Amino acid sequence: MDNLIPVEGRTDLYRDLESGAIINTNYNAYKQHMQHLEEVKNEKMRLQKLEEDFDMIKEDIMDIKNLLVELINKP
Repeated sequence: MDNLIPVEGRTDLYRDLESGAIINTNYNAYKQHMQHLEEVKNEKMRLQKLEEDFDMIKEDIMDIKNLLVELINKP
């Protein structure tokens, strides 16, 4: 912590004197952010799975339709 100085007006932010970076020391905010990112990732995966399932159902319906057309056109 020797290379860190507090950011004026903020108790959870420090500036690294070597790199000039602002460092957030609020661990709870970090945990919440990481949890949010995980939730967003899971939601994207869920939506992708739903889209894949939907596409498979569409293909199945087209197959059934084609089979019905074949049955109707059979002599």
